[in-house]
Amino acid sequence: MAGWLPFLIPLLAFLATFSVVLALITPIRQARLSLPDDGDRRGLRAYPLLWAVILALARFHENAAGGWLRRLERPLMYAGHPLGLRQGGEFLVLVEAAMLAGVLLCLLLTLLLGLLSPAMFIVSLGVGLFSGWAAFIWLFDRVAQRRRQISRQYPYFLDLAVMVMEAGASLLETIDIFCRDNRDAALGEELQGVLSGMRLGKTLGEALTDLRERLSAEEVRTSINALIQGQRMGTPLGELLREQADNLRFRRSQMAERAAEELKVRITGPVVLMMAAVLVLIIGPALIEVSRSSLF
Repeated sequence: MAGWLPFLIPLLAFLATFSVVLALITPIRQARLSLPDDGDRRGLRAYPLLWAVILALARFHENAAGGWLRRLERPLMYAGHPLGLRQGGEFLVLVEAAMLAGVLLCLLLTLLLGLLSPAMFIVSLGVGLFSGWAAFIWLFDRVAQRRRQISRQYPYFLDLAVMVMEAGASLLETIDIFCRDNRDAALGEELQGVLSGMRLGKTLGEALTDLRERLSAEEVRTSINALIQGQRMGTPLGELLREQADNLRFRRSQMAERAAEELKVRITGPVVLMMAAVLVLIIGPALIEVSRSSLF
């Protein structure tokens, strides 16, 4: 049996892959015919055949798994829909592809090295599980990275809005100016969604509410919520923006002071270790020479 093992596992993998392809031919063809022409060609959406395969698998998962996949839609939205992924089933297909790639790569490596055995097959499954876990880590890292980017860009947008609106422009013109200069920035992409929503007939309050729901940075959500409330009560937007800019600047200065104080505590340990290492380097050779001498 051990002599057939190097040939049995690749044969079973080929038969399983061939069966999956046969089962997905019709759903893939239907998904490709139903692809919407919405102009979105980001990430995997730029490859129609590959995206049709992902959609076919995603619909199968959504029919089989139920509503728990919808929990992944909010992290995907907070991450800015990386690779064009919008639905939980689409991201689950990416996780499965990462797991399959990890298993096949590990099996191929062990086969080339002549180390294929049942134990290495279990190790390959472990590598596949780690690859799927790494896909989730990548997603939540994108969420945190986009949150930091928006938190850093939002104060500059507020300062620009205050300056431009005091010169006589409207909030929409301010957003349009910021989007033209920062089209590839995270905040620019989100504000572009505000302009698109208003072009489709939404009011300013509805567009700002949608913007608040798409963001995960708490201080930015709080500021936008204040703008929505002020806009509903008829407060001038220029005054609201100036107040929010001052509040956000004060909050960021407090965060910087807190981070500086925490840094003092964190750096104490490494500084003590460095001083101890320097003392050992200086005093160590002297102690060795004294021990070798006839003084003791």
